Amino acid sequence: TFLMGLSQLILTTDFSIISVALPSIGHDLKVPPPLLAWVISATALTFAGFLVLGGRLTDLLGHRRCLFAGLLLFASGSLASAFAPSIWLLLPARALQGLGAAFLSPASFSLINTHIPEGPSRHRALGVFGVMQGLSVVIGLVIGGFLTTTFGWRAVFLLNLPFVLLALGMTWYVVPRAQSQAAHALQNLPSVALVTLATAVLLWAISQIGQAEVRAGATALVLALVGYGSFYALESRIAAPLIPRAIFTPMLIMGCVAGLGLLAGVGGIFLLANLYMQTVLKFSAAASGLGMLPYATAVIVAGQAVPLVLARLPLKTTVIAGFLANITGLVIFAFCARLQSYVPALLLGSIIAPVGSLTGYMALIGLATAGIPPSQQGLASAVLFTCQQIGVALGGTVCLSVAAASSSMAGLDVSSFQNGYLAAAALAALGLSALLVPVAKAGRSAVA
Repeated sequence: TFLMGLSQLILTTDFSIISVALPSIGHDLKVPPPLLAWVISATALTFAGFLVLGGRLTDLLGHRRCLFAGLLLFASGSLASAFAPSIWLLLPARALQGLGAAFLSPASFSLINTHIPEGPSRHRALGVFGVMQGLSVVIGLVIGGFLTTTFGWRAVFLLNLPFVLLALGMTWYVVPRAQSQAAHALQNLPSVALVTLATAVLLWAISQIGQAEVRAGATALVLALVGYGSFYALESRIAAPLIPRAIFTPMLIMGCVAGLGLLAGVGGIFLLANLYMQTVLKFSAAASGLGMLPYATAVIVAGQAVPLVLARLPLKTTVIAGFLANITGLVIFAFCARLQSYVPALLLGSIIAPVGSLTGYMALIGLATAGIPPSQQGLASAVLFTCQQIGVALGGTVCLSVAAASSSMAGLDVSSFQNGYLAAAALAALGLSALLVPVAKAGRSAVA
């Protein structure tokens, strides 16, 4: 359980660190807002593109090998990011971090489903997961903000390395060896390349449409759909496909679509809140990190409360309540942005939105993966996390593109942030709309 939580801390700390350091990266490397979103999207893209392969290899090679591979790749990407001299070298380094995360995330999270029985024990493990998420936000925002202000944005990429070393040691001593069954894994590499390329083109299409480049965006969108169609056709011809069709239970499909919308809203709001504080309120990176402490505190509190809620309420009820609370917080962000004061513009939304998003997220994972055999839990977790990471990438791209499209000649202004916040709320609402019908039908059999 602790190793799973530590792995989650490594991944989430990186996301929160980048959120607070992003304005400094943009200023130092002279990156426009739509391209700046790719500092996050580059990681989310390779994360999403290779997650399914990471999950499949976890089931075939065992948790130990994939944890080692993921941690080493992630550490290498962090070091390369810290010393990248330009945005064009920073983006590949960030992509390498995403590749490491694609192996680390399913290998660590599926430890819960394969080693901890359903019921109170698993609820307590999810509680540790929630606490680690909140703690990682605190570490990323507060320490990351301090490092950015004191030493510059490059220093933040070194923050995760001690945690990576600790996780490597725990993996060596705690996780047992497993017999390798990787004979069919290599034939899946073309499928991985197709789905990753299609997702990259999809993100580029949305970015172009957000900048009013409708023709280029529409062309890229068609190419992305062709890529996904080619992926499906290729998978249909492979004896051992990357994603066996049997794994797509109705609840997993629901979880993928809903999780994409939920994480898109979360990804957008993290970027916008930090940019708002540093652009509109003129906070330093360290001050904006401290300004996100209520958000982190709410995540920690929710992480402790959600297991208690899950023990008493049906999963479907908890998921819907979490989504509604998250959307409410996002709308509050939007309507209070014009007040240009920290307390009304950020504080209330920073409490409501994360409680809703973490509640919905944790309950959604349990609902989506229920009933899937242990031998496929790594792959199922990877499929679910793939959609969520695509959501993070889409959220950052969409919200910053919407904000940039409505900005003034002087750059991002209050109106820009208001429109960006509303875009984040709309993405989360789309996730909720996809969730309602399947949960109403299939959720009757879900256990708390």
